[in-house]
Amino acid sequence: MSNKEQVLKELFPEDIMSISKGLTEGEVQFLKQLDDLLESKYRKDINQHWTEATIPEGFFEDMGKLQYFSNPLLFEGRENAKTTSQLFQFFMSYVLARFDVSLVTLLGVHQGLGHNIFLFGGSKEQVAKYVPKLQSHELRTCFALTEPDHGSDVAGGLETGAEKHGDKWIINGSKKWIGGANVADVMPVFAINKETGKPACFVVRPEQEGVDIEVLQHKIALRIVPNALITLKDVEVSEADRLQNINSFKDIAKILYSTRAGVAYMATGGIAGTLRATLDYVKQRKQFGRPISQYQLVQEKIALIQGNLAQAMAMCA
Repeated sequence: MSNKEQVLKELFPEDIMSISKGLTEGEVQFLKQLDDLLESKYRKDINQHWTEATIPEGFFEDMGKLQYFSNPLLFEGRENAKTTSQLFQFFMSYVLARFDVSLVTLLGVHQGLGHNIFLFGGSKEQVAKYVPKLQSHELRTCFALTEPDHGSDVAGGLETGAEKHGDKWIINGSKKWIGGANVADVMPVFAINKETGKPACFVVRPEQEGVDIEVLQHKIALRIVPNALITLKDVEVSEADRLQNINSFKDIAKILYSTRAGVAYMATGGIAGTLRATLDYVKQRKQFGRPISQYQLVQEKIALIQGNLAQAMAMCA
């Protein structure tokens, strides 16, 4: 058995269709490093962070050090590629979600929606200014689209507005359920251009005058992810901080579309985490003098989870 095969067997024992064999040696090495980091540094306290609704200290910095956008390991044997492979992107989200769905969601807001709005929505100058720092995690970001009264209907219902005065914009309104806003360095805020009636996107900084960020309390789901209410009162933003390629909801939809597969990746990793936790429990829990894993009623449920996981992995890959 090769070193790659051995690592994959240890890293993805639930991959019964061997989908992970399509990963390169470098990708497998990277994913092993990621899994080792999560287990060695964050496993011990992750449940406490869930209970207290806090972000593990150092997580964002550690992910930046891994250089998951540009690590040379991810381009071994594919030197002409400009981005990491789709299969790697799936398994990176999978490994994170298998460990904790909050952490993968928190990272996904930054490296998915947040990063992509700058990458696809910015001018060449804006891309050069922000994207390298977002990829290295020198800067943190979020995605401030939804509002107190508008979630799924944002395409026609944004109330936050922006009025242009010379080379500056004045923004008024509010955004709600914005993941990671309280730890962001730059916030892409969507508002209706009062002159055209079409949406635009502005780079707002949390410390600006007129910006108030309140973390929402008593969440049930994804408790490690801080969701916030952002209130904007006469916030002044320069034309240079308007993302130049966001001029309609069609432009916003492209950003949303670019991250949709990632949602399935996270859900699939969550199934894998469920399977692992279940197996750990049924092997140590005893009833009638033996582990409950030996009873067919329990085995049937485990087989159902494994079957659902295999199907989900096949669809994602």
